[in-house]
Amino acid sequence: MKKLILKMTTAAAMLVAMSNVSNAQNNLGADCGCPTVSSRPVVNLGLRADVNGNLTDVNTILYCDTIYTIGAAGNVAQKIYVSSGKTLTVNPGTVVKTYDTNVNSAASSLVVTRGGKINAAGSPTCGIVFTSILDNMDGTHPIGNRGEWGGVVVMGNAQVNRIAQTGAPTSTLDGEMFMEGLPVGDARSIFGGGATYNNNDNSGVLKYVSIRFAGVTIAANVELNGLSLGAVGSGTTIENIEIISNDDDGIEFWGGTVNVKYVNLMFVNDDGYDIDLNYDGKMQFLFALKAPAAIASGGESGFEWDGDEGTSTFYNNFSQASTGWRSHPVVYNATIIGNGSNTAATGTGTTTGNPFGISFKSDAEGEIYNSIFTGFRGGVNMQAGSDSSKINYDLGLIKIGCNHFVGCTFPASAANVQLSGADSVKFFTTDNNVNTNSIADFDYSFAITSSATNPVTDNIDVVPSSNLSTVCTPPSDGFFTPANFRGAFEAGKKPWLNKWAFTSIVNVTPGLAPCPTDFTGDGVTNTSDFLIFVAQFNLSCN
Repeated sequence: MKKLILKMTTAAAMLVAMSNVSNAQNNLGADCGCPTVSSRPVVNLGLRADVNGNLTDVNTILYCDTIYTIGAAGNVAQKIYVSSGKTLTVNPGTVVKTYDTNVNSAASSLVVTRGGKINAAGSPTCGIVFTSILDNMDGTHPIGNRGEWGGVVVMGNAQVNRIAQTGAPTSTLDGEMFMEGLPVGDARSIFGGGATYNNNDNSGVLKYVSIRFAGVTIAANVELNGLSLGAVGSGTTIENIEIISNDDDGIEFWGGTVNVKYVNLMFVNDDGYDIDLNYDGKMQFLFALKAPAAIASGGESGFEWDGDEGTSTFYNNFSQASTGWRSHPVVYNATIIGNGSNTAATGTGTTTGNPFGISFKSDAEGEIYNSIFTGFRGGVNMQAGSDSSKINYDLGLIKIGCNHFVGCTFPASAANVQLSGADSVKFFTTDNNVNTNSIADFDYSFAITSSATNPVTDNIDVVPSSNLSTVCTPPSDGFFTPANFRGAFEAGKKPWLNKWAFTSIVNVTPGLAPCPTDFTGDGVTNTSDFLIFVAQFNLSCN
């Protein structure tokens, strides 16, 4: 009987694997009445815009019975703008595809300007996908094919610590900035509220949204990310977001106060979460998995945490001229997995030249608790110098508590040198951080190639069978969820990445996979699944 059950289970597993690849997300939106993706007509979103790319309707609505494109065949690039006073509504189950331009400076993008709004509120079974025109959405578009379009940009009127930009053209005030990667001199590229900033600004909703194969380099040190957020206010809702195979940072926060929750970054080539210019929001339940080094050699850090992005003079917050105005996000419950790249040291006891779980840079502040970092030679590194983040750490402006660093040769360093003495006691004893070679029930090793079908030769499992305890309790402030454990996922609970996530079609993380009896991949177990299984009953698995 046990052998028969094993054969039945094995057959089911084989069918799940085949059905997930063959069906994948062709049934995206079935639960909310959307037709199969393959049957949807294709319409250029540019037809709803003027010659400059501005959407013309006060409220442009996208429906899931159509695939919308940005750009056109022949690699014709286009930027679509949601202007001030306008709204773009994207219904659950909708797919937007963007043409591969192959010309980075003309990268196609979706841009929500200051005063504009995007309302893209998907659901767990009716997600919204922004992806490349080359992505057939069956999981076989190689994860190494990054940078095929410019990503999604959202800008608002919240705070940003930037003084007026000089040179030609001179088109910004204190507290404003041109978005990196967008045309300088175009007023639609400006974010930040200046002297009348509004930290409660509302740029709309992004929920259950997947952004894939985006991020491009426009010029040296000028890039577009998967999701670029410029001075976005706390009135905006961003949760259940994933960024897949991005060629620059997964998400970059340029100032602002927006709070984010339930974020999945997979196979990003640069930093996972990049924080700049006085971002002052809250973040909880974050996951990041770097691409293997053979696919994305960039590696880079899980968090790149900057106070002012190299600006020597902070924007004067009218009351903080003497101390500046620095990024101070608060983060709970992240699981960040690096790819082990760039592990060579330049000297004994140093981490120079290596990516880090967290890289605190110029004048950074902030707090991170209850998180797990692995796959990095360095866990935390703090910059030294006159605008030192290490000084801020000593002053208590950087707080790092109740985190696990797994397999990190140098779990905590400053100026690339491992903490010692009183600093080490504070970090590992007072602040309850742990350095260990492994965690029971967690498997962080993985392997995947960029061949045509993205075969996974070694998958990971990041959902524990028992929680790592913590004494760092998230505040009860209406945003943070009570979570007395370390890492992004809770033992014994249904993972928040389930069904809608990209991992359900490229099974890198089996602990996050959809219901194992859903052979058709449509999000439910019903007669169709039963008939598939019955047809394979007593299948020989030898």
